[in-house]
Amino acid sequence: MNGFIYMLCAGEAAETQTPSLQSVILEYVFYAAIIIVGILILALLKKKTRLPTHNELKRRLNVLAESLDRIIASLDKEEGGYDFLREINKLIYTADKLIYAVTLVSERERDTGISSIAQQLETCKNKLAPYKYRTKAKDEADGLKDARADLNAAILAMDSILGRDNELKEKKAKRYNG
Repeated sequence: MNGFIYMLCAGEAAETQTPSLQSVILEYVFYAAIIIVGILILALLKKKTRLPTHNELKRRLNVLAESLDRIIASLDKEEGGYDFLREINKLIYTADKLIYAVTLVSERERDTGISSIAQQLETCKNKLAPYKYRTKAKDEADGLKDARADLNAAILAMDSILGRDNELKEKKAKRYNG
């Protein structure tokens, strides 16, 4: 019986062909391409989900402040209400994205100073909301100016955090150099 199984196995082995060198190389190239694409996708995901640095947050705060200043300056012009409404919606959306980013950074670093910036941005956004829903008229600029004051407070808080970061860098450099 064992001889019969041996012959059966030997017959099956003789019928199978070994793959050619070209097909093996093509198969490995295909696998390598899949691995490279996977690594690129992971790198892009890492870059997209990376939290902003303090300097990037400061830059985004300044961009938000410039946008608000532009809206305040455009109040004197006789433009349609649609343009004003569109700019307010854009400003609220930008503020909301910035609040989300600042909140994530404050949670990562467990920093109450950064979380206070998120709270100030939230109050700024809340002061802009009546313009979005047209409960305040375009001519009433007091809410916009209050929002700008809150935004200035957030920028000042970010400046103090950046100053603190610079002091820590200097202390760290002295410790390693000295």
